Amino acid sequence: MIVFGHNSFLLNECKPSQLGMAPDLDAVYTIERRQRYAHLFWIPVFGIGKIWALRKRSDNNLYVPNAELERALNALPFADKTPWYTFAFLFLIMGGGLIFFISETVSDFQSKRRQEQYLQEKNQSLTKAINAPQPYHYYDMKQSGEHVYLKVVKSDQNNITCLYSKKQDPNYSDYRILEAFVVDSVNRTFDTVKIAKADFLKAINEKDNYSFEGYEIIPGAGKLAIDEFKEFAFPVFKNLQTAYEEGEFFAVIQNIGEGASFKGMKTESSNVTFEGAVLPEKIKAGDLIFIKGTYADAEPKLSSKVKFINNAKDSAEYNFSIYSSYLTLEKSKR
Repeated sequence: MIVFGHNSFLLNECKPSQLGMAPDLDAVYTIERRQRYAHLFWIPVFGIGKIWALRKRSDNNLYVPNAELERALNALPFADKTPWYTFAFLFLIMGGGLIFFISETVSDFQSKRRQEQYLQEKNQSLTKAINAPQPYHYYDMKQSGEHVYLKVVKSDQNNITCLYSKKQDPNYSDYRILEAFVVDSVNRTFDTVKIAKADFLKAINEKDNYSFEGYEIIPGAGKLAIDEFKEFAFPVFKNLQTAYEEGEFFAVIQNIGEGASFKGMKTESSNVTFEGAVLPEKIKAGDLIFIKGTYADAEPKLSSKVKFINNAKDSAEYNFSIYSSYLTLEKSKR
């Protein structure tokens, strides 16, 4: 593969008789004025002079004129200009650079617009969540790099009453904000705080400034900034323990989300027979649920759909599956 080298292309051509030579030479040769150029990957980079050449009609090959003829040809009053495409490679670089610059400028503009739109929508969402809070709303707050969590209890026209937690999830799960309000041997209760909505709105980093520290929405608790807003209007089940042995299956799950009513299960495949109803008719926030049953074959297996209706009378479908010692009961993502 030839990466670089030199070549030439035609600028002008004429018959020998046009330059005062014998007319019988017209049937033998064509005189050409050619531009020599250096090339890279066959793309012209720059010119390296002009030459004369004789093209023999019988074989269509180029020949170098003898010294005497070359002197005569060079004495002719030709002033051929070097064509722009002799520098095609340089123009390609400049054109590519211009296209890249325009592309980057457009991309930066679009990225900035998307960021502005995202920030606007985020601010609107947070403002709405503060002005019209619901019992299933949670706020993830930042304080000097640490997380502080708030869960809505109730609200009126001017204030929001929330549970306050600084409990951290060691596993940093997707439901860490719910985990922060799970009662255990260490955290049996959580403080209740009353926050003025007007103060809460000042905790929104509206311009997404890196140096934003937030606002002291709770007297004496320091400045807090809203990092994220979440809503969990349906149950979220945490698997606490699953075991099976000699045909018997046992599991303990906990609802760390909102309460709901169990409205039935549609089984797709299963070798498990449950003792009584698989789930209680009413499930409250924080409830522990014990699931017991028997199974055939070597290990328990289940694939099913479960329906819940929450306190707002909205319905949701969950995927309920058991495979060996793994149990999941998760809201369908659709």
